[in-house]
Amino acid sequence: MAYLAEPLNIHRRHDRSVTGSLDQKSHLGEIAMMHDLISKRLGRPLDLMRDQRSYRELLKKQFGLTTRPRKKQYPAP
Repeated sequence: MAYLAEPLNIHRRHDRSVTGSLDQKSHLGEIAMMHDLISKRLGRPLDLMRDQRSYRELLKKQFGLTTRPRKKQYPAP
């Protein structure tokens, strides 16, 4: 048994996967919406927001997107 401090939940995306078959702009928009919700609830810590932005930029490159997706707007609970 071993302990690894690095995250291991990175997965491959391909055309026939569930995430690969989604509309990529919509999928990225949903991720951005969840990032916003989480960062608001945690008081918008700068390190979290920086990491979220970096992850979205990585996904944007993977998806081949050049424009920013629009976040879905949901009413406040």
